[in-house]
Amino acid sequence: LFLVYQPQFNLSTGMICGAESLIRWNHPTLGSIPPSQFISIIEKRGLIIKLGNWIMDQACKQIIQWQSQSFKLNRLAVNLSALQLRNDKTFQALIDIINENNVDAKYIEFELTESLLIKLSPEVQALIEQTSKQGIHYAIDDFGTGYSSLSYLKRIKANKLKIDQEFIQDMLNEPSDMEIVKATIALAHSLGMAIIAEGVETQAQLTRLKELGCDAAQGYFFSRPVAPEEFLEKFRNWQSDCHTQ
Repeated sequence: LFLVYQPQFNLSTGMICGAESLIRWNHPTLGSIPPSQFISIIEKRGLIIKLGNWIMDQACKQIIQWQSQSFKLNRLAVNLSALQLRNDKTFQALIDIINENNVDAKYIEFELTESLLIKLSPEVQALIEQTSKQGIHYAIDDFGTGYSSLSYLKRIKANKLKIDQEFIQDMLNEPSDMEIVKATIALAHSLGMAIIAEGVETQAQLTRLKELGCDAAQGYFFSRPVAPEEFLEKFRNWQSDCHTQ
């Protein structure tokens, strides 16, 4: 298992403003395998908490390594699973890993899906609020594909909404998808949140997102997820403060 990193870009400046860490499995015969093909196996074997802690530790170590190479990425996003958020103890373990690695909280962003937010206990919600004040950012991933209730936006003071690639891919051909993208951007900004589009693959999509006022984007148009060495080589000169993130 290893981590790869996909850059995120500020659409106002064109500069890199963050990255998302993604896990891969390097199979001896099948090559690099995405998590969609093996995470369910790990969950069934009861190893998802252990894996999540390992990912958090690897992400923290990567931040430290990049900083030692004079590359200070604004923020690194890590995806959280339902089991990692099932109670305050499993969530606190992630915070402990950040502290043990001496990583400044401002460099960390946790991505949570809509379906996870509905199920959060009061204890976990309190811990999210506490760590948010300490500098950790929170992003709501796959926005628009989960539960229809928006009540969680009141309970969880997230910093960012991520528009799911399902809407981005068809936004130029499907009027309904375009309206969803427009509405999501307006909703995020009205709540004082940043908005990022994932799955951007064409110049036409990027141009339209800029016109709509989207803050940031990631996707194959910019770069596939890459190993840390390649990430550093390609993007160390793209550093920029991203005030919207």
